Amino acid sequence: MERYDEAIKCYDRVLASDPDDADTLYNKGAVLGQIERYDEAIKCYDNILASDPDNIEILNTKAGILGEHWRFDEAIKCYDKMLAIDPDNLDTIYIKALTLCDLRRHDEAIKCYDNILAIDPNDTEVLYEKGQSLGELYRYDEAIKCYDMILAIDPNDKHAQKSKKALLRRL
Repeated sequence: MERYDEAIKCYDRVLASDPDDADTLYNKGAVLGQIERYDEAIKCYDNILASDPDNIEILNTKAGILGEHWRFDEAIKCYDKMLAIDPDNLDTIYIKALTLCDLRRHDEAIKCYDNILAIDPNDTEVLYEKGQSLGELYRYDEAIKCYDMILAIDPNDKHAQKSKKALLRRL
């Protein structure tokens, strides 16, 4: 802990003379995150975003911290900003969908999954998550179709087998 405090003091000395130094703010935010001072870390990232609002790396880092601490609505705002900059980033669409699921907003998550599947229809991970969301909405027949698509790609996929079997019992 002592070394982290020393690092923070060093970063503060640099920031005293150059409060907008993005590299120093980023490094300070990373250290603050390491010692679980998340609100302070987010402030560092917000300071960077104030002068560089389209910085996808910083938006992603901030969204990750927010999501890890159940601040899902705020994380979604970061993902939306990222997608406004890079609308075809499948990783961002996927993480946004998972975050929407954390908020039980499965209809919106399914739209994200469909956007990914339009580009990569054989993505078994996305098909699985879409099936899970459909199941949460009691749309069992559609969920089973997702699991069937996975099993057509990989007949030994244990998660798809188990999920399909569980849904068939509910029908």
